[in-house]
Amino acid sequence: MSTDPQTLEEISARTGIANRERIRQHMRWLVEHGFASRTSTGWMLTEDAFARLHSDKQEADFSLPDEVDESTHLIEGATRRITVNAYERNPEARRECIRRHGTTCCICGFDFGKTYGKSAEGYIHVHHLRPLSEIGVKYVVDPVQDLRPVCPNCHAVIHLDGECRTIEEVKHLLRRGD
Repeated sequence: MSTDPQTLEEISARTGIANRERIRQHMRWLVEHGFASRTSTGWMLTEDAFARLHSDKQEADFSLPDEVDESTHLIEGATRRITVNAYERNPEARRECIRRHGTTCCICGFDFGKTYGKSAEGYIHVHHLRPLSEIGVKYVVDPVQDLRPVCPNCHAVIHLDGECRTIEEVKHLLRRGD
């Protein structure tokens, strides 16, 4: 990070970006992605942040920083702390679901063992028909009635966009291709 907090004017002078609102947009993105931090007197920026601001100034259309630019390095691996609720699953309930329903996806029929061989045999996700986040408390699960085996792709579609689609809805989407 820079040794001293930088004001908008200092950032503008160093990067050549005159539009203060554009700098603010960039700063929000840079803070969100770990390249800068806000202080009471300005922003602390990494050299990468200054490089990004300077290279964006040279763009004719001056694209926003979250737009992919082929000339920019795509940096990954920054760390950020998040807090989530994790709902405990009972491994015996999973085993019973698989004993009863098998390891073939109940939506698309995919079977890891048949496709990838012995090393992937038995691999499958187990989906709660009623999301644990909706239940919100401990409850007695019925592995045969409450759980279904689904492949990771179908499981992702069930929960796509923060929704919880039913097995039938995803089967319908699969048939229609929507």
